[in-house]
Amino acid sequence: CAVAIRNAAKAFEKSGVEIDVRIEFLEDLSPQNTAARALALGEECDSVCLTSAVHPEVTEAVETLQGRGLPVFAFVAQLTATGLVHYVGLDNWKVGRTSAWAIEGLCKKPGKIGILIGNPRYRNQEMNETGFRSYFREYAPLFTLLEPLSTFESGAVAQEMTEKLLASHPDLTSLFISGGGITG
Repeated sequence: CAVAIRNAAKAFEKSGVEIDVRIEFLEDLSPQNTAARALALGEECDSVCLTSAVHPEVTEAVETLQGRGLPVFAFVAQLTATGLVHYVGLDNWKVGRTSAWAIEGLCKKPGKIGILIGNPRYRNQEMNETGFRSYFREYAPLFTLLEPLSTFESGAVAQEMTEKLLASHPDLTSLFISGGGITG
């Protein structure tokens, strides 16, 4: 993500527009911390771009920034707010459908599919799952999609959930992972 932002800034510089990009990675991804950092950056920057879970405190921070006249951009995961929040990212519904198409093609026969979601408050992950499920309803109804388990964006939790799925469903044909914790 950071590389894409830096490359966009370089493209603007070639056209004579000077952009200073500041990128911060937060260890604490809680909505409270994310909202506080967005507001603090709004005091120092001309616009703010963030990736965050949808939460009332984040929405309030976005609306506060917009009220000050600062453009706010959602990166990777869409955000909600009263005003327009520009979005830079994929069509996550299509991402989910494409993943389902690939799994259907790779599986030798229909069976159970485990689903891991990092955090359902990230709209991109929710849309990935929605697209994924819609494909199977439409084209491959013989597959059984299990209820999603949350990894809380943690590799250790994802590993635990994967092991749980494998132990509970020895006939599991595949695993769909939408969000963080993929290393697990």
